[in-house]
Amino acid sequence: MSTPTTTRPVAETESAEPVRPVAARRARRSHRPDAPAVPHADRPTIWALLRAFNPDQRWFHPVQAAVWLYVLAAVPIWAGLPTWTLAVVGAVGTALGVVAARRGYPVRLYGQAQRRNALILTVTAGVAATAWLVFAANVRPTNLLALGALVLGAILFGGAYALIKTQAPVRKAEVEQLRVERQAEVAAVVEQVEQQRAFNEWEQILADAKLPGLTVREKVTTKAGYTLRLGNHPTEGIRFSDLKEAREKIANTASHRLGLRLSAEQIRPEETDSASEFLLHVATTNYFATSIPYPLDRPVGTIRNPIRPAIYQDGTDVEIGMFGVHTVMVGSTGGGKSVFTNNVLADTTHCLDNLAWVAASDKLIPLIYPWLYPWFSGMTNRPVIDRVAGEAPKRVLLLLADAYKVIKLRNKRLGPQSKHQPTAEDPAITVFLEEASDLLIDNSTVTIKTFDGKEMNGSQLVNAITRAARSAGVSLYLITQYGLMDALGAHGSFAKRNITQRIAAKTFSAHDGQATLVGMSVDTTKLRNHTILVQPSTDEPRVIPAKAYMLDGVDQIAPIAARNTANQPRLPAWLQAELGQAYADRWNPKDLPELFEVMKAQGFDWPSLGFINAGGVDETFTALMQTALAPAAGEQDQDGHDVQQAVENADDESTGTTAAPTNEEIRKMRSTADQKMDNAIEQFRKWGSLGETMTKVFEVIRAENAPAFIPADRLAFVIDRVDQDGDWAAAGRELAAELAGNPWKLETTTQDGTVGWTREALMGRIKAYLTGEVLPQPRPGEATAEPMASILAALEGRADEDMVGTGELTVLIGRATAEEDEMRRRSAAIRLGRELGAAPWFLEAQRGREGSQYQVGALRKAASDVAAGVDRTPAS
Repeated sequence: MSTPTTTRPVAETESAEPVRPVAARRARRSHRPDAPAVPHADRPTIWALLRAFNPDQRWFHPVQAAVWLYVLAAVPIWAGLPTWTLAVVGAVGTALGVVAARRGYPVRLYGQAQRRNALILTVTAGVAATAWLVFAANVRPTNLLALGALVLGAILFGGAYALIKTQAPVRKAEVEQLRVERQAEVAAVVEQVEQQRAFNEWEQILADAKLPGLTVREKVTTKAGYTLRLGNHPTEGIRFSDLKEAREKIANTASHRLGLRLSAEQIRPEETDSASEFLLHVATTNYFATSIPYPLDRPVGTIRNPIRPAIYQDGTDVEIGMFGVHTVMVGSTGGGKSVFTNNVLADTTHCLDNLAWVAASDKLIPLIYPWLYPWFSGMTNRPVIDRVAGEAPKRVLLLLADAYKVIKLRNKRLGPQSKHQPTAEDPAITVFLEEASDLLIDNSTVTIKTFDGKEMNGSQLVNAITRAARSAGVSLYLITQYGLMDALGAHGSFAKRNITQRIAAKTFSAHDGQATLVGMSVDTTKLRNHTILVQPSTDEPRVIPAKAYMLDGVDQIAPIAARNTANQPRLPAWLQAELGQAYADRWNPKDLPELFEVMKAQGFDWPSLGFINAGGVDETFTALMQTALAPAAGEQDQDGHDVQQAVENADDESTGTTAAPTNEEIRKMRSTADQKMDNAIEQFRKWGSLGETMTKVFEVIRAENAPAFIPADRLAFVIDRVDQDGDWAAAGRELAAELAGNPWKLETTTQDGTVGWTREALMGRIKAYLTGEVLPQPRPGEATAEPMASILAALEGRADEDMVGTGELTVLIGRATAEEDEMRRRSAAIRLGRELGAAPWFLEAQRGREGSQYQVGALRKAASDVAAGVDRTPAS
């Protein structure tokens, strides 16, 4: 995997040679093979070339003019007219040419120079043509001198005509560019004048609102209106509180002066880092009156970066941190807190180093059902949410107690580190507690004994978690209908100090919003259109309304949940063991009776837990990681030794023993392994669950002009696997070999002698992977799957006891050529060996001095077993 590059759609016209817009990421020096993978058509005949010849007809204009002059010169001779009549014809023709030149090249489109040149050519050519007509009529057009003059004139004036025609588009573009620049200059002047007029108007509005001394320094247009940057008077400046209290006066004055209908809610002052500047947000349009679609193009992220679940009224992203930060969201029914929470769930489950736990003693099913639908409907083989608890208060307390246990255990293992660093192998946990007040207040008498012997109710557990979780990578997200203090129970006054991230939707009372949002002095009962107020920190009050992206219901959530399932991490085995049976049985339907009844009513069977209880690793994630960790051609270790060569040497050793590694060698091996794992995780974070290659392929086939069939060599070029002058055939073979292996198992097809894939096959395999669909295995009687089918065809006629090496097989089936360098052939051999050792073949290679080898009979038996439906999976 390497740095991302721009992909381009495959052109539909096969005859068009693609042109690289940027320099290739890596240069290939190999030559094209003598026998290209894609056969060329037969050499076209002369008649075919003539039929395809279609030049610009304008280049025949001088020839046509010469022919007409020759015919006109003969008219007086045939008709017996005097020769001076041709002088009249020439003069009239010249005048008409001048008119045509003036109309053909208007000054406003082509400029004065182009018109002048065209007029000079027209007049000069007209005079010369008139003189030739009179001369030719006197000496006859067949006269050699007249013919020579005609040919010479056609060449001279034709060249000048061609030059003017060629310059015309350039002149037109220059004039257009000059016009655009002038318009931009005029627009800038107008904008400056308008800005100054707006500055003067708003300074007068502020003065009328009893806010003297404020000046307008900048006006920035936003999606909802505009934002004014106000400068405070250096000696007689006003306080920010004065600006907030004057909102109604400002709205009233601005409405009269500007002819707008403004309310106090549309005027929102904001403090800056400097006391000499304020921001004044003016909402002239209702930007949030309609829903905002959820962005589907965001890559897989990390919980260490802020998530972006909403957008501010000024068009900027709402960024909130979820790693080690506790959040509370308050809002009444229908206020928009569910949609915002769905966005938070979407972003946190789209991280490869974070798990989501969801619990509620009330309203659990409406929140989790859309997220679990892909699992229950069979779209995925596991749930996107790692753990769910409820609606019995005791089960919710058990989940919170396990979160408390994770915090305590991780904090003990921190050592010299200040806080836990989340990874795909040891992820962070975000705990969502829906209707928190129902558990923390209404069920405050329900308690549970924690692992360290303490008896706690919900409020005590929340307080304990918020106090110690920051260093352990565990975060709480509380959802409630009441203000912060009223919702957290008896220990809420202690917990609120650690819940620093506050979000408020429309509330029942102004007190609920004011008790949640520190220092913002807002009335959250007046929020409309599902808008919210976000306070990323108690030190950063920002009163600009925001709105979450529209994400509600199964139709909108299920595809997001299916997509995010592919990159879900898991808790490490040691932590799963510490959590014990409660965690292992977290998806037992007996502990989720409300969810079980809903799924049963929908006609779904409770799905198999698969790898979840066993703590296994997703096959596709493992395959991607193995690919990322495999040594690349030319890769070197810290001492400059070739890593792939070392692997080959290790594979080639068939006898003898190896001395035990020294401490220094062990240190280097660990360092190399850690670095490769970090690189693999970084690449997974950058490209997502599809990986680099298939992500680029997906961008190609999504293009509107993507053809129905895409050749392998052209697809390799478009996704930057080969330079324009490189070996396309070899790159196509490498790409085909990669997609034929795990996790894609995508074989090529052939159309008109060209090897590649149909767009439908590529799209279908990507969809199957993202939705967790199990790839179909060969059924009895079906044709042998690749690469075994090609291997058996190449080995036809060989005896069962014969041995064949992976290097020889790669050449026989076309994945490498004898002309390629040794390192590339070895890389192809290693990949083929991994395919044959994986499902469904599970072949074990024999090690010899020639490298990995297989017995021909063993290859044939593996193909026969798979075709007969025999499971060859080795016994564990």
